[in-house]
Amino acid sequence: MNNAEAVKLLFKNPTQTECACSICDIVVKQLYSTGYKNLMTHLRSHHVGFKAATEECAKKGCTPIRSMFVHKDAADTYGVVDGKICVELAGEKFVLVFDGFTDSAKHAIAIFAVTKKGVRFMAFSPFPDFDRGLAKIQGGGDFTLLRNERKALNRLLREPQDQPRTVGTSSTLNKSKRKSAAEELDEKISKKARKRSTRQSKYLDASWIPATSVVVERFFSTVKSTIGYLRKSISSETLEVIMLLKLNWDLVTLVVERN
Repeated sequence: MNNAEAVKLLFKNPTQTECACSICDIVVKQLYSTGYKNLMTHLRSHHVGFKAATEECAKKGCTPIRSMFVHKDAADTYGVVDGKICVELAGEKFVLVFDGFTDSAKHAIAIFAVTKKGVRFMAFSPFPDFDRGLAKIQGGGDFTLLRNERKALNRLLREPQDQPRTVGTSSTLNKSKRKSAAEELDEKISKKARKRSTRQSKYLDASWIPATSVVVERFFSTVKSTIGYLRKSISSETLEVIMLLKLNWDLVTLVVERN
């Protein structure tokens, strides 16, 4: 999108000498037919991510609103926090973790740099067989385990004394020839229930083991609460700035940045 199209969408009430910003209502001096230098400078300085928001509005045919943009103070703080994070992570070993979520019709992918501090979060990465086998056990599909997965899950096998005994059930009651249809149906249902209950997994209950993406799920919950139903038009750049500040900054950072 060129400058003329961006100015047409993001400025209002043009005159021969000035235009008003549609986002912040600031009047910007710009002589007519002398280009868009002052107007574009205002957008770059006060409305970070205006290009992505403008392209989105042009594509959908909607009017830009204030919630699509990041405030200048927030953008400056974002730059400070981002720089400090880069300095702190310099030279530190890390692994990249990919995960994603879907909210309504929107799909998002998160890329996390996990450092050595997240030992538990990284613990399953070198053990793909254990990870896949654990997922099958938690889903009740332990009978589909492959050889490598069974070998990796030996530590979760039940002790012989812990394995449930299968008790045969035999009916000693004489069947009455005059049983009603309802009683026969109840008896069939109870027999099926007993058959299902006799087969239990030979592995320990693995529901206590936390999912490898528990940190990611908490992050996605924060993202969903931030977007909500009234901020669906927010751009990805704006959302990135908001989430980084929400998770990494505090009042001390704000005071240091302003001073």
